[in-house]
Amino acid sequence: MGIIGTLLCTALGASATTNANEYENDLISTKLFKGSTGIFKTNTEKVDLDRSVQPIAMTIDNGIPVLQTESNEMHPSMSIHQSGTMCTTFEYAIDGAFEYYPEFLFSTDNGETWQEVGYFPDSYGCEYPTLDDNEFGFHSVLVSPVGEPGTTWMIDMPAEDPTNMAGATNDWGQYNVGPFDMPSVGCYNMDGEEEWNFGGSAFTGYFGYQGANVLGAAWIYYPTSESSSSLSWVTDEEGNALGGFVHSDFVIDDISKISYAIYDNEGDPNLFVRTDDFGNWDEDGYHVDGPNYIVGDDSSNIMYPSIQAYNDRIVIVAVENDNVVCFYSNDGLETYQKSIVANDAMYPDVVLGPDKTTFVCSYVQDGVLYSKNSNDGGVTWNNEMEFVEELNIGYRTSQLFEGLTEVSAVWEDVRNGNSDIYYGTASTVQAPVIEIESISGGFGMKISVVNSGTAEGSDIDWSITFDGGVFVGSETSGTISSLAPGASTTIKTGLILGFGATEVTITVGGMTQKTSAKAFLFFVLGL
Repeated sequence: MGIIGTLLCTALGASATTNANEYENDLISTKLFKGSTGIFKTNTEKVDLDRSVQPIAMTIDNGIPVLQTESNEMHPSMSIHQSGTMCTTFEYAIDGAFEYYPEFLFSTDNGETWQEVGYFPDSYGCEYPTLDDNEFGFHSVLVSPVGEPGTTWMIDMPAEDPTNMAGATNDWGQYNVGPFDMPSVGCYNMDGEEEWNFGGSAFTGYFGYQGANVLGAAWIYYPTSESSSSLSWVTDEEGNALGGFVHSDFVIDDISKISYAIYDNEGDPNLFVRTDDFGNWDEDGYHVDGPNYIVGDDSSNIMYPSIQAYNDRIVIVAVENDNVVCFYSNDGLETYQKSIVANDAMYPDVVLGPDKTTFVCSYVQDGVLYSKNSNDGGVTWNNEMEFVEELNIGYRTSQLFEGLTEVSAVWEDVRNGNSDIYYGTASTVQAPVIEIESISGGFGMKISVVNSGTAEGSDIDWSITFDGGVFVGSETSGTISSLAPGASTTIKTGLILGFGATEVTITVGGMTQKTSAKAFLFFVLGL
């Protein structure tokens, strides 16, 4: 099913970067390969689930089950698109067999029912499947199926029809790198229509390129075009790959377009953060390298990091001396400070709420999954909430994700004696949800906009653009100064003049909707 493309190795020189915080950092980023990408499509080749283990829909007090079988489903990840479509992935054992696969399900009715997207029968053994979304849909990165230790998979699922799954696979094993481990994925909304440019991934794994023998290298992986990808790693000043890295997390700041890849290290007490500029490309066709940072004070080993970034606000949570701590910054890690989230706790995760102000951290304490909120960028944490009592405890057995009006979580639930996939609300966050309620024509065009969220929306930019058929007034834009929860308002075009078929693109806030119409002089018809 997967077609392996021919990979080309590009040898590039390494150059040191300067760290801007108080800790000295001799680590540098080195580009590895820029390879052609084998393309696969699975919409006609996916394998159906056995009917005895079909997803069920049943709402209960403490979470909603996504999939319950006699097998163990493990390491879930979930995301929700701005359109309301939900998608989840996890490790799934077919008919209780030892071999497990990354399974993908989606829901268009707020989780009431779930449908299968598909899984890859040739990729059993992929662990820790990942998931995130952007304006185009859902994206996942898988690494190192059993028997293919240097393999990476990129998977794309359009939000309007996730079953139209497609993607690409790279065979890096021929360069003696891999297997890889602990992948994390980060998406962002790029400019233009380059749907392949979804974001990137970080993971750890073996480095044996050109005779090296390094365990636990720190890797970064992202597409460079529709048919090529980049894989890079971290070296010391002499160009030797550094190892010992264990876990990773990856996020792209959707405002600054700077990516942050964070790694812990079994032999170093501190955390390492690599940055890249996903808003720009260098002359060789790679994202521009940014500075690297050391986070910690050399006093005690910091493990299990999770990171979020928005408009240069950085929040990192991790475990230090059996406590969940937070490192926070308002200047993109140029400087940072430390706070305590919870004592005697493990396995933290952090996500930014839909209000783009509230950070939510989850953690395990005494076998129970809790969350706390921070409304000041990580300085203080409060509003503790217990939301899962029967969790399968371990690394990445639960994960937070940003909902439309709250922060939710997906987790391995053991209330039925084995590990099943459940999801539910982790923390209520007040946030506006701006939607297009109706579109009407006539003398120009009118669009009704509603705030179906729980907080007031402000400074909501909007635009109406005609592509073809309209000669005067082909684009109108403006800003809604405020819109209360439950309230609606009308936006409309100015004077237009045109004749013939036209495609209309309506953008309000973060939502875009397209429709076809006909222009006749000053009128818009056929909606």
